[in-house]
Amino acid sequence: GCVYLMKSGRFFKIGKSNAAGRREYELAIQLPEKLKTVHVIKTDDPTGIEEYWHKRFAAKRRNGEWFDLDSKDINAFRRRKFM
Repeated sequence: GCVYLMKSGRFFKIGKSNAAGRREYELAIQLPEKLKTVHVIKTDDPTGIEEYWHKRFAAKRRNGEWFDLDSKDINAFRRRKFM
C-alpha cells in the first residue's frame, strides 16, 4: 500500500490507499479546486504510517485528514520513499 500527500488549494490531505492514482481521481471529483499528488510513500503498513504523519502534524490539522502544512513539513514528508 501507500500513504499519500495531496494538495487542494492551500490545504494538504494525508491518507492511505492501495492505488494512489485512483484515490486522487475519486477525491478530485468531490473538490472545487484542483487536486495534485505531492508525494507517495510506499509501505507495508499504510495504517500505521498514516497514523504517524497524522500525529506528527496534529497541531496543523484543519478538518478530517486535511492539514495546513508549510514547506518544511512537506519536505519532511517528501524525504521518505518507503517506511
